[in-house]
Amino acid sequence: MINVEGHRDAFSIKAFSKNIKFKDPSKIKIKEEQEDGLLVVVPTWRATKDIAIQEDIIEEIIRIYGYEKLSVKTPFAEIKVPVQNKFRDIEKLVKYFCSLRLGMNEIYTYSFVSKEMLEKTGLSSDDYFELENPIAKDIPLIRQSLVPSLLQAIEKNLKYYSDFALFEIGRVFLNKPGRFESRPNEKQKLPSQPYQLIGAFIPENYDKPFYDAKKGALELLDYFNIQYRLEKIQDNNLFPWMHPYRSIQIEALNELLGVVSELHPEIADRWGIKKRVGIFLLDFELIVDLANSIRSFKEISKYPSISLDVSLIIDSKVEWASIKNLILKISSLEFLNIKIYQLM
Repeated sequence: MINVEGHRDAFSIKAFSKNIKFKDPSKIKIKEEQEDGLLVVVPTWRATKDIAIQEDIIEEIIRIYGYEKLSVKTPFAEIKVPVQNKFRDIEKLVKYFCSLRLGMNEIYTYSFVSKEMLEKTGLSSDDYFELENPIAKDIPLIRQSLVPSLLQAIEKNLKYYSDFALFEIGRVFLNKPGRFESRPNEKQKLPSQPYQLIGAFIPENYDKPFYDAKKGALELLDYFNIQYRLEKIQDNNLFPWMHPYRSIQIEALNELLGVVSELHPEIADRWGIKKRVGIFLLDFELIVDLANSIRSFKEISKYPSISLDVSLIIDSKVEWASIKNLILKISSLEFLNIKIYQLM
């Protein structure tokens, strides 16, 4: 920025007429000197060449007046703290965690699915939106779940790899009103477009991928200090792709945060997937709302921890959650962790 304080005489009408020599000075029309500058009419022969904007005239004046007579001043720029975008921050951390900590590979799939994909996943296409001008005739529907696209990616990757893990963060489009207006100042809302987080584990020499998916999902929630509880699946009809027994749902603040399950054998057969697959599906927007990256200090115990193995003979219908809750209820000890070691 050029500081012209103390040099205003150089920018007067008199100095302008004297110093700026156009080819035909008679055609120069300086109408008046205003508070914010000069009102000048430039000859047409020069207006189409090097005098087009007001900076060109200022340059002419300064050039004649002398750059060396002007002092140089560093421009003032105000630096403001950028507005924090929690959604993007958590999204980056989740991608970092899944790829680095869990060894997963991120995938990007289309938001469009076909009726065949839904049928193979056990989903009905009745309430799906169908596009009038789809990018391809075979995928005219907008997805309501990330599961069909994930299974398609697994089916393709199994042709080349035998041990891998995939995850994706993406929008789904539900057939119910959302929070966005279709047009400004209109009551009509666009369809709900929540984000989901999905992950799948396909191990090579391990026949219990459900535990891999469960471990990955819970470690992710622990990383963001999210309080949750594990419950039995309440409605299997909502997730027909899930295994009838090897599945759980995750709740937080009395809301469904997600599910963890092994892929149903029948669904796997439809897709031509010959291996057992562990899948977790989480509500990503709820994760963003509940995520807390601030770590609070907890004093280390003065006493060493003690590991205690307890063997119980119980009915096969008794759920592990009820056993864990009973132990926490009747015991006065402070447990760091309670987990199943082995089922006989």
